[in-house]
Amino acid sequence: TAMTGFQPHPSSGYDALGRPAPVVEIEEVCKAIGVEVKVRDPFEVDQAIEDLYDMLQDDGARVMVFRRRCYLVESKEKVRKRVFVDSEKCIGDDCGCARFCSRGFNCPGIIWDPEAKKAIIDEVVCTGCGVCATLCPMGAIVVEGG
Repeated sequence: TAMTGFQPHPSSGYDALGRPAPVVEIEEVCKAIGVEVKVRDPFEVDQAIEDLYDMLQDDGARVMVFRRRCYLVESKEKVRKRVFVDSEKCIGDDCGCARFCSRGFNCPGIIWDPEAKKAIIDEVVCTGCGVCATLCPMGAIVVEGG
């Protein structure tokens, strides 16, 4: 379950009313029923892709848990990174990525500028995580600071 970090969930250690509760780690539940489990950081995209491909080679159930401290919580505690699209490097539809940055990746901080025919970053929505920069095949998404 993708969460913003503000809601209690089974592994948060709190119930729906904010009271302390037992922690339930999904990977331990999966292991207990004999399912192969890997726990990864969702920001380590290359490693996650490699592991997913490896897991798809075998039959049977497998689970990959992506775990990282909520970026919204983390970003309040440190200087925010500036993320922007280098318009010289972004070649729009000529890239061949089928606008993966604005369509496939589904980050609300990346939008398509129909006039410029290039991706742009909505600085109001962007959290500065920088994952999009690792996915751009042209290296057009730049992360500064932080």
